[in-house]
Amino acid sequence: MNKIIFGLVFISLGNLITAAELTKEQLWAIALTGIMTERNKSNYDTLNSSPMDERNKNIWLETLRRDWGINNRDELLETLDKMEHDGHASSLKFIQKIIMETIEEKGNFSIITIYNKYQLNSRQYNYLKFTILNWNIFNNRDILVWDLGRNIALCRWGYDVGFLTEEEALEKIMYYAKLIQPLYNSWEEYGYDYYMGRVFWASGFGEDVAYLLETYQIYQKLIGENGYWRNLEWNIDLK
Repeated sequence: MNKIIFGLVFISLGNLITAAELTKEQLWAIALTGIMTERNKSNYDTLNSSPMDERNKNIWLETLRRDWGINNRDELLETLDKMEHDGHASSLKFIQKIIMETIEEKGNFSIITIYNKYQLNSRQYNYLKFTILNWNIFNNRDILVWDLGRNIALCRWGYDVGFLTEEEALEKIMYYAKLIQPLYNSWEEYGYDYYMGRVFWASGFGEDVAYLLETYQIYQKLIGENGYWRNLEWNIDLK
């Protein structure tokens, strides 16, 4: 297996840190985080998402704590498992199911009828409203790659802060990449479902419009003529 070696070095706080050596398969897998990589202005060519110094470590520690409730290795591993098996893809499937059941039973219905029948919480109610309004897009969509793609980002951040070793992070990243690749035929297809997953997630706290506009711009940049994804073959052999 040919390897692409990056001889970059970073100097921070008096320490010399050499960027990790990655294979083309690992680089492909890390590219699956493209939307968040662009948003956070992170690296594509290293396992670490940003230079590994104390300042960046503290930034990612705070990100994990604030946005994910992750404070240690065990909580990271629990979150990775939850996202794979019971993430936002499961939330969308639940909403799709109750909408279809209601259509079959009643034909015409109100959102309040579903809300009362299924005793939805506020986030589920927001998901319901958003999905009904965009039923032509979400009636048969699966957003599992939103959850799996975020897991790849979590593995990178977990490595950044020392919750995962390099070997552990890369093993998990390749595992998720191998789950994702067979589901799509191109970066455009993958990116669109990830994009839709991010917008669905944002609808839960009423920010779907803002995230739709932001994510659309990033998605278009990645698949554009000079986009990072444009130069990568989708059907690379990950084995």
